[in-house]
Amino acid sequence: MRLAESFSKEACIAAWEAVGAVPPTRACLNDSQVRRELGDSSDADKTHIAMAEMQLANSMACGVLTAHGFQGHFLKVAEAIFAITGGDHFTSNDLELN
Repeated sequence: MRLAESFSKEACIAAWEAVGAVPPTRACLNDSQVRRELGDSSDADKTHIAMAEMQLANSMACGVLTAHGFQGHFLKVAEAIFAITGGDHFTSNDLELN
């Protein structure tokens, strides 16, 4: 495909329709590769439900660890990012008894 064909009016409109820019539907946000955050959609959204369940499981697991003398607060998920090591590898040294 030539450059002129790639950026023709028809090609641009087709690309804009694919991502939901024309008409403005925001269709690109439904793509599985788009980052999602808890609370960014309705409570009926499947991804929102799954994320809420994972958040609840994480909170419960951290509470159990803390109740048993471990530093469970290091494993809490903050804004969909695990805050234990700031992106470094997790080792057994990261969980020590109080």
